[in-house]
Amino acid sequence: MENNNNHPLSPFNLNDDSEILNTYRYVNGRRYHNVPGVDYFLPNDEEEVSRLDLQHKLVRYAWEGNFTAPMHKRLSEGNCRVLDVGCGSGAFIMDLAEDYPKNSYVGIDISDTFPGESVHVQWKEKVIPELLRVLKPGGWIELMEFDLIWFSLGPKTGQVTKIDQLQKRGISIIMSTRIAELLKESNVQNMQIISKSLPIGPWGGKLGELLYKSHIQVVTPVMERLVKSVKMTIEEYLEISTRETDEHKTYAMSHRIFGVKPQN
Repeated sequence: MENNNNHPLSPFNLNDDSEILNTYRYVNGRRYHNVPGVDYFLPNDEEEVSRLDLQHKLVRYAWEGNFTAPMHKRLSEGNCRVLDVGCGSGAFIMDLAEDYPKNSYVGIDISDTFPGESVHVQWKEKVIPELLRVLKPGGWIELMEFDLIWFSLGPKTGQVTKIDQLQKRGISIIMSTRIAELLKESNVQNMQIISKSLPIGPWGGKLGELLYKSHIQVVTPVMERLVKSVKMTIEEYLEISTRETDEHKTYAMSHRIFGVKPQN
């Protein structure tokens, strides 16, 4: 991937301590990016790294593996180059490197090439073309996506879910089918999409409880604003949503979309 020294988080642009300090802001004790053009609303501190590590382990357990594309044989033989875009804490790629040590691995995260706004346009014009540009002919591409909504919600939990506000910002609630369409339009071959439901809440045992906990950690920065709109306190929402996810057997959908770049 080409160097982008003009990106605000590039080390070439952080010439002194004051510039480094200005790249972050702190809200209620949590650290966030504070750089124009970096559209990422979640924290980027140690607590978030711990959440991402837990999420990785939960996803690996639920899917019974780190990837679905038929790459085990080639990775075992070695001499592959693996790129993890949006690597977060790096847990996935370090896990992969431990399982398949004969390859080289690169992880990148927070790039102006992968913004969150105007999702359809950015994925079509920037993300998919760039991923396929750096992928060698005959190489496999695999994307992992979660739908941004839960299914089988209880009445109160459903009120707090602001689907309409996400859609107004151009953020797709279910992006997996659109990604599959874009890969097909880009002539990706042997393309498949495999979906898996994940339990949310006590009814799903330890997995469901931990997935619920991970979600709560994601929405905690905006929790007060969300529950205020339905006239609940945070404590009331946590109690009600825990009960409703159990009673209604709430679940989330995750998807893996993968295929091969054509040889010509």
